[in-house]
Amino acid sequence: MSKKAIREYKDYIDAENILIDDIPGKYRFSLSVPFKSKRNKKSALVILKNPSEADKDKSDHTINNVLKFCEKHYGHVYIMNLFPNYSTDPKGVKVFISSDEFSTYMEKNIYVLNTMIPKADDIIIAWGGNSIGNKPEYDKAINAVLNAIGEAKRIPLAVRIKLSLLNRKYPWHAQVWAVNHDLETYEWKV
Repeated sequence: MSKKAIREYKDYIDAENILIDDIPGKYRFSLSVPFKSKRNKKSALVILKNPSEADKDKSDHTINNVLKFCEKHYGHVYIMNLFPNYSTDPKGVKVFISSDEFSTYMEKNIYVLNTMIPKADDIIIAWGGNSIGNKPEYDKAINAVLNAIGEAKRIPLAVRIKLSLLNRKYPWHAQVWAVNHDLETYEWKV
């Protein structure tokens, strides 16, 4: 099996000031990434599915996509996930769901989310479809996150292709974002 190439943070990232709330190699609750150029004072909270590899010292494909897109709109990005467990394969979330640690770390994840929401000007949801193999727990995690956002009286955004009328049950995952996408209000359809 070949090792994945380590991805460095791009040169427009203020890598020295990245902050992380994690249990190294096991769980990541938040990743705070400032941009060197503070063209825009706004900040975004981007909520993905689960962390893959990115930490304070290295990035990964999804985080690079998020940062590339957000760099033109924001001065700072906070990144969280529906599920806090590190796994390069989303099906690793299924293993986490059946673990003894699941409830404890999901509670902490929502606690951290509630502390991050007030820090962000915009909240962008980008977890994609259910690829974990447990739709009830997936939708339960989504509802917990959307309830926290709603209780804070905030409206989540999602990235969509410009002028697209496509109505999706789940927001686009950040792996498929491109710089020609725009932010628009995303209304969750149950």
